Amino acid sequence: MNVRPFVVAVAFAFAAFAADTARADTVKLKNGDTLTGTVVSVLDGKLTLKTEAAGEIKIDLASVETFATDGEAKLEVKHPNDDGTDVIHSKVAAASGGNVTVQSAAGTQTVALGTLKSVNEPDFKPTWDGSIVGSSIWTRGNTVNQSTALDLSAIRRGLEDRITFKAWYRSARSEDPATGVSSTTERKAGGSLKYDYFLSKKIYLYAMTSAERDAIAALDLRFTAGAGAGWQVIEEKNAKFNVEGGISYVNENFSDGTDSTSDAALRAAYHYERVLSEKWATSFFNDVEAFKVFNGPRDYLVHAKAGFKENFTESFFAQEWVDWNWDTTPAGTKERQDVTYFIGIGWNF
Repeated sequence: MNVRPFVVAVAFAFAAFAADTARADTVKLKNGDTLTGTVVSVLDGKLTLKTEAAGEIKIDLASVETFATDGEAKLEVKHPNDDGTDVIHSKVAAASGGNVTVQSAAGTQTVALGTLKSVNEPDFKPTWDGSIVGSSIWTRGNTVNQSTALDLSAIRRGLEDRITFKAWYRSARSEDPATGVSSTTERKAGGSLKYDYFLSKKIYLYAMTSAERDAIAALDLRFTAGAGAGWQVIEEKNAKFNVEGGISYVNENFSDGTDSTSDAALRAAYHYERVLSEKWATSFFNDVEAFKVFNGPRDYLVHAKAGFKENFTESFFAQEWVDWNWDTTPAGTKERQDVTYFIGIGWNF
């Protein structure tokens, strides 16, 4: 048996296999350095490169001159003049001037890195995100009081819609040391449900309803329901910002004999959150919702919330925030505004 052809064939196969496994994607930085590995993704302005020596590393896309892939990649390229994007499946070839080249249906195409919305972004799956934040204070001795606060939020983000549910509870009692008589100093609860339907990546329609009760403010029930439109200005991993406006119905019933009110209202709101430090896992959030009720020329309702959140682990975090409520037409002689400061521990789910 002549084994020489067999040995030669095996040698060629081994060489081809070795060459194939030695292939690597390349990333050229603006400082002239070249890194090799596998381009995992480009998301939120970061290029993730998996290297043999250092594992996965993240590189600011602004620091990248160009890159190339040996295998096919999925690129989402932003249109220069609108919110639209094109999806291209192609190998990526290096180019100069902060560009790459790809093969699309129109032929060879040059793509500026600044127009890359994503590379190899995972297929979207609806997700639920939520948190529970609780705080409690108990004091015994010369001072006797106790207070409890609980906040729940849950958000389901689908490809074309979003559901947001919120609920809150506040309770506090204090004892007069001279008489030993206890009294309730705070007791309120409420919840809201909101549905957003996205007409595009930025524009959506919403419908929402909310209900709340505040015993100390003599508010037996405040009910709102409404609809409108919103603009999702930013929706990224580390930053979110949206603004909304619409028409609502507001009904207020009071427990102290004050006349109930019921009328239409204009609603304006925004939500903002941003990661301030990935290293320290710290973020800032701010929510504002305002109603101009048509019941009177000075009938306004405003709720604002702002604070900070620090993650200890993926599940547990600390949160500090200020809650401000303003009602220009409160019950009887009640105050127009309530300001509460909170420090709590929470759980993400």
